[in-house]
Amino acid sequence: MKKIYLYLITLLIFAGCAGAPVSIEEGSIRTIESVWTQSVGHGTEGKHLRHSLAMDGDTLYAASYREIAAFERKSGKQIWRRTYDRNINTGLAIAGDALLFGGDAELVALSRSTGEPIWHVSISSEVLATPVVANGLVIVRTVDGNISAHKIDDGQQQWSYQFRVPVLSLRGNSSPTVQANTIYVGTDNGHVVALDLKKGELRWDSTLAVAHGRNEIERLVDVDAPLLSSRYGIVASAYQQGMMLLTLQSGQIVWKRDFSTISGATLDGDKFYFGDLEGSLWSVSVNRGATYWKQPALDGRELGQPMSQADMVVVADDQGYVHWFSKSDGSKRFSLRVKTKKEKFPLKSSTADYNRGFVEKRAILAPPLVVDEWAYVIDQRGVLEAFRLRK
Repeated sequence: MKKIYLYLITLLIFAGCAGAPVSIEEGSIRTIESVWTQSVGHGTEGKHLRHSLAMDGDTLYAASYREIAAFERKSGKQIWRRTYDRNINTGLAIAGDALLFGGDAELVALSRSTGEPIWHVSISSEVLATPVVANGLVIVRTVDGNISAHKIDDGQQQWSYQFRVPVLSLRGNSSPTVQANTIYVGTDNGHVVALDLKKGELRWDSTLAVAHGRNEIERLVDVDAPLLSSRYGIVASAYQQGMMLLTLQSGQIVWKRDFSTISGATLDGDKFYFGDLEGSLWSVSVNRGATYWKQPALDGRELGQPMSQADMVVVADDQGYVHWFSKSDGSKRFSLRVKTKKEKFPLKSSTADYNRGFVEKRAILAPPLVVDEWAYVIDQRGVLEAFRLRK
C-alpha cells in the first residue's frame, strides 16, 4: 500500500483547536544581542525540513535545500559556500574531516574544509532524519522504515534493519540515539526498538502506543521526536499518546504522562525541557516524570526543541522568534525575532514565489545551536542569525 505523508499536520491541528498565537512585544532587550546575519540558499523551499546546524571548533556549518556554507562562528565571515545538484533533506553531521547529510535515497559525505563531495551511496528511500555518527559508523534512517549503518570512510553498508510503517504518517523522522553499543530508534507505528550497534540485531522492541480511531489521522502514533537518552533510561514521546520513560535494558515503561512532543526534549541534569503540541514549555523530572513547571506563554505556536543556555532555556517557534526562559521557574526573560529577508537580503523572484505564505511565517524548525554565550538559529527561508548573551 502506498505510504502517504502529512506535511505541516501540527499546524493544521493547531489551527483547528488552538486560539490565536500570543503576540510577543519586541524591544527592551539589553542583555541579548544579534551579532551577525547570513543567508544560506533558498532555505527549505517550503518543504518543512529541519536543517540543523553543525559546528566544529570555530567553524559553523549551515545547509539549505541545495546549498551548504561554512562560516567563522563569531564574526559570521564566510569560509566557503557550495551549491549542489542534489537535495539536502537533513541537518548536517560531522565525522572526522567529513560533513554528512541525507537526501533523496542517498547518503552524502563532503569535505569539511572545501565542501567538495567525497563519496555518496544509494539507500532505500528519502532521508529526513539527520545521520548519526558512532564508533566509526554512520547510522541512517529512511522514511520507508529502514535503518542502516555505513562505514565513515567510504559509505559501504554494514547492516540494515527494517520495521513496518503505517499508511499515514507525520512528515519527518527522529534521528537514532546511541548509548554505549546500542542504537535506540522511535518508529512511525508507535514503537521504540533497541539495536546492536555493530550488527544491527534487535535487542528489544517496546510498544508505546497502539493505533486506534475512526480514521487514519486519529490513528497516528508516530514517535517522531528525537529520543532522549539519560542515566535513568530513554524518554520517548508517541504522537497523541503521551510521553514515557523506558529502561535501557528491556524497554519496560517506568512512567507515562499525557503530554507529548514532536520536536524533542533536552536533558539538563535530572530534568528535561520540551515544548508540547499546544505550544507550552515544560520542565519535567527524568526519573519520576513529575512536573517542575509549565509555561503557557507561547500557546498556539509550534515550538522547536529547546536547548539549555546558562541559567535559561532557549527555544524557537514557527513565527521566527527565539525565546529565553528561566530554568528555575519558567518565567520569560527575553524574546528576539530573526531578521526578515528584506531587512538583510532582498528577496529574489525565484525565492519569493515558491511558497509566499510559508516565507512570511519565518518558521524556525531546527533547534538552536548553543555554544557558551552564543546561540545560532536558521529559519525556513535560510536566514542564519547569531545571538550573544551579554552579562
